[in-house]
This record gives sequence, C-alpha cells and structure tokens, in this order.
Amino acid sequence: MFLRAIEFQPDFASAYYNLGCIYMRLKKARTAKRAIEQVVRIEPRNSEARLLLGQLYLLENDRGSAQIQYKVLAELNPDLAKELYAKMYSSLIVAADKTKK
Repeated sequence: MFLRAIEFQPDFASAYYNLGCIYMRLKKARTAKRAIEQVVRIEPRNSEARLLLGQLYLLENDRGSAQIQYKVLAELNPDLAKELYAKMYSSLIVAADKTKK
C-alpha cells in the first residue's frame, strides 16, 4: 500500500515513514534506514523521522551519523533529542562492556 502511494506521489513523506516503521518491525534495518532517509530529504524538519534515523544509525554502530541527527534534533525538538541521547549513551555503555570481556 505504501509502495503504491510512493509510486503515485514520490514525495509522500508519510508513506516513506510508515514504510520505514514496517521494515523496522520486520528487522530490516538497512531498508528501513533508506526509507527514513527519504523522509528527512523531503521533510528536513521532521523530528520523529530524525529520531528514528538516529536510532537506525545506532543499530548499525554509526555513532557519528547518529550524533548528527542528535544535533539537528536538539534544535527541532529538545525532548526527542534527549531520547536519542539516552539511546546513544546506552549504546556506548554496551560497547564498553563488550570491550571489557
């Protein structure tokens, strides 16, 4: 359904966002990331998409890209930025624990 909507309206950000959420639930993070990147391209001020994109970057251990999303998110929506920051911090703790073992 969302793919069909995108065929008819290639700049339909909501369709890309919902598609990204579906791919996340299917544990297809790379495909989800591509969909959410489209949302950010179409709607750069979409804070929910920025949060999700930051989380997807963290899943790929791409902390640098997640940090970029955090910085943008801090300007757009400080509450969501705090949520992403907490996930970034916890991913650092997990990574540090793995290196200790």
